[in-house]
Amino acid sequence: MLFASGAVFFQGVDEFPQDVEYDFIIAGGGTAGGVVAGRLAENPNWRILVIEGGPSNEDIFETKVPGLCGSVSNNPLLGWNYTITPQTGANDRTTTYGRGKLLGGCSSHNGLAYTRGSRDDWDYWAAVTGDEGLGWDNMLRTMKQGENFVNNSANLPQQGHFEPSNHGFNGPLFVCSPYTIHPLNDMLLQVTRELPAEFPFVPDLNGGRPIGISWVHRTEDHQGTRSNSATAYIETGEDNLHVLLNTYITRVLPAGSSSPPVPSTPSAFHPNFRGIEFAKDSESERKRLFAKKEVIVAGGVIGSPQILMNSGIGSREELEALGIETVVDNPSVGKNFSDQVAINVMFNTTIENTDFDLEAAIAEWNATHTGPLVISAPLKNQVAWVRLPENSPAFGAGRDPSPGENAPHIEINTNQISAATPDSVVGGLPPGGKRKCYSGHGGID
Repeated sequence: MLFASGAVFFQGVDEFPQDVEYDFIIAGGGTAGGVVAGRLAENPNWRILVIEGGPSNEDIFETKVPGLCGSVSNNPLLGWNYTITPQTGANDRTTTYGRGKLLGGCSSHNGLAYTRGSRDDWDYWAAVTGDEGLGWDNMLRTMKQGENFVNNSANLPQQGHFEPSNHGFNGPLFVCSPYTIHPLNDMLLQVTRELPAEFPFVPDLNGGRPIGISWVHRTEDHQGTRSNSATAYIETGEDNLHVLLNTYITRVLPAGSSSPPVPSTPSAFHPNFRGIEFAKDSESERKRLFAKKEVIVAGGVIGSPQILMNSGIGSREELEALGIETVVDNPSVGKNFSDQVAINVMFNTTIENTDFDLEAAIAEWNATHTGPLVISAPLKNQVAWVRLPENSPAFGAGRDPSPGENAPHIEINTNQISAATPDSVVGGLPPGGKRKCYSGHGGID
């Protein structure tokens, strides 16, 4: 058992006490789970438990250093190692799908980019749900409350990188605009002057209309260290917040369950799920614990529906095919999930490369929290968001999938210029080589 900034950490089931009662139990200590846990724990009268399948982010040095994010996301011990099913739009090819298995979840192993989307995204969700609180103007106030925008660790000027009125300066999550000095910066900004209609300069990509070229914002603090849901919301908690690490959540259970739950009929009242079943691993004894108030499932876009379906919550037909008794027949569970595609683009250039000595860079970061490792890749300074015309053939016979004119269709990120061969450029730091190439990637939403 460890204490960090007041929060109580248990390294596994073997050291977890069975006689402690909790008001709230949160299944998953990732991006959302960490935020929910920290906010609930602000009430000193409540005791909160977070159960996380992986280790603490504090035990993984690479999670702290922005430029080592690839070492975390590519580590099979720190991810769930998902592989997507064959995709018809990609000639039935499959690929891996990264999800973080450590405290902080994907916020501990991603590329640190801080983007809020467009105001049209939020206003659309508000319209669909009928909840005006989800609209951009309301959510902007909430996002500002959770943010602490700071100077980057190298103290480089950030004027023109953000609009102060769009940001908060007293919240728990640190955000800044770190960047490297390189000729490509001026070249990209020159595009905004030569082609302002197609690529306008956006003074703040998080201002509600990101279309154009802007400086990148990242979730890191003034010391060049990653900020995530664990550092912002869990590690800052008090001793009423407990964290059980390296533990798998198998099911949620109706209140008072001492045996498998009774299946529901279509007219049955849905049970009150206040129990959680967990284990050290698939071979270990499964233990149960019940919350006095609520169980909150925060296992992520894949983990949450998996937990629910294992619990008998999902499509009756699909659950019965797997031998799982249906507790709540909800065919929507595990459906309608989509994500953007990304394409790597590389070409030759004579611009100076961004290669660096990794050992020396780590030493510099350790000493001063500056240098090439303060950003996730040597040239991820700007981002371009592009909106296609209304009559674009990309839409085919369908409609524009975006929620409105403020929302882009394509994202373009610069990455690095390296002497490495193309195969070694993608997804890692440049090891050196003979050929110069520029690397970037784009996402299509």
